[in-house]
Amino acid sequence: MLPIIFTTSYFTLYTYGVFACIALFLFLYLIWRYARMTPEREEDIFDVLILAGLASFISGRLAYVSLHWADFSLRGLSSVFAAHIYPGVQDSVAYIAFFVTAAVLFRRKRVPVLALLAHLSVAICAGLSVLSIGSLFSGTTVGTITSFPLRIKYAGYDGLRHVVGMYSGLYFALSAYVIHTVLMYARQQKHLFGAVAGLVIWLFAFGKVIFLPITEIAIYYPTGTEKAFDYVLIGLMQLTGLCMLLYHLKLYLIKLRTK
Repeated sequence: MLPIIFTTSYFTLYTYGVFACIALFLFLYLIWRYARMTPEREEDIFDVLILAGLASFISGRLAYVSLHWADFSLRGLSSVFAAHIYPGVQDSVAYIAFFVTAAVLFRRKRVPVLALLAHLSVAICAGLSVLSIGSLFSGTTVGTITSFPLRIKYAGYDGLRHVVGMYSGLYFALSAYVIHTVLMYARQQKHLFGAVAGLVIWLFAFGKVIFLPITEIAIYYPTGTEKAFDYVLIGLMQLTGLCMLLYHLKLYLIKLRTK
């Protein structure tokens, strides 16, 4: 693990920060490519995404600070804003805040919400894939001890453990491919855009469900309150995504029968 790539008395280059920058540029590039497939203006789409991303980060950061307030209260109020020194974002809250904010802003601009979210989902999954790989190299996501042949030694932890970051990265990369394939079909069947959006929400939540059992949970959930809070949000996202997926698939099947 290499949390810090380079450091001087004036500057520190964090491994996760490098992958975060790569993920951001990949996200913006794919947003641009997929936004061109829609009739909407690219300027409007990027305006909404910038605001949604800001709302997502602030919400996730505030939720993380609230759940770890005992640590931040000892460091002082400035540590709340020093995310580069004391990193941490409650990802479930960040996901929800991003989708809700984007949906509200797109609706205010009279832009088809489900169609836009479906087109932007590939970029989101690709960005999360790079971030997950970054968490492996930086050691920010620690797996549980395992006898599985594919395992590594995390700095500061005993035993050989699951490479959770790599698994998560491959999962989101595969999700991006699946969503792209479904999206290309949905572009010919407009009623399926809602199903694509529901699938994306469900995939995000399902990713946490399958990887939490092989992740060192005590690091991320120091208290039972934080664990229960995140599990409730995961359940809500799974239920919401599944309901959207089934509802819009039902509408699509009804439309086929009436032809």
